[in-house]
Amino acid sequence: MFQDPNLGANTEGTGLNALWHTGAQESILASVEGTGQVPTDADNTQLFKAIKRLAGGNLAVIVASRALTPDNAGLVIVSAAAGAIALELPLAGSAGWTPLKFIFVRVDNTANAVTVTFQGGDTNILGGTTPFVVPPAGAAPGILTVVGDGYGNHWASLTPSLGYALLAGSSSQAFNVADAVTATEAVALGQINAPMSAMAANNGTNTTLTVSVSFTAPVPGALIAIASRNNEWQAASASSTSLYINGSLVDSDNTEVPVTNMGYATTAGGGVSASFTAAATVQFSTRVMLIFIPNL
Repeated sequence: MFQDPNLGANTEGTGLNALWHTGAQESILASVEGTGQVPTDADNTQLFKAIKRLAGGNLAVIVASRALTPDNAGLVIVSAAAGAIALELPLAGSAGWTPLKFIFVRVDNTANAVTVTFQGGDTNILGGTTPFVVPPAGAAPGILTVVGDGYGNHWASLTPSLGYALLAGSSSQAFNVADAVTATEAVALGQINAPMSAMAANNGTNTTLTVSVSFTAPVPGALIAIASRNNEWQAASASSTSLYINGSLVDSDNTEVPVTNMGYATTAGGGVSASFTAAATVQFSTRVMLIFIPNL
């Protein structure tokens, strides 16, 4: 440890030689340069910046679109109350190959989108849809965490703050996505509704019915559509079914007996829909349900 000189006790003070000075300087520079900074005598906060980059200890409050820097690594609080916000991550290797962690949290409950993209040749190592979407606060809030590994890759995950149950909806009633901790609560909150259905009583004339369902997916995820047509036997040439998710055909059939169609698609979040068209010359009924499963 350091000590002052004490002439009465005939002890010398600690000698600060070149080796000590060089060691202290290089220890500090290792942190500064190791986090992508260029040492300068004009900024005495570089060591503090390095510590915050390494620890993800920064705090940023954002209300408009902007490019983020390594000195934003940490908690990023976003309010899109004034409009949509597009954020761009710094290059994964911009902090001297040091991993950077960004935690995004929304504080507004508007329909304005908040998206996060990355630069250049950086990739999303987990795959999936980009840009990343930060869900609004309120009914189904969540925390988006993105970690750059320092070598051109980003790892992203969305952690719902209260958890999501499977979300299903029908156009037979207004549908609002609400949060839930368990499937039991999901049912109580009306997240799993009766499917949309319709019936036709025919006397030999070919009739076509279309039923549809739509709602808003709060975050990226998967969509599963299930539809059915129930009827008595008829000639195959007089019957058909077509199932669509977001306007794209995902399954079809033209058999004469009752038919069940299923399909799968992904969504980046936002408005989603499923429609089912069925035709027959006999009495029949149709129904469709769309299920949303968030990426966790």
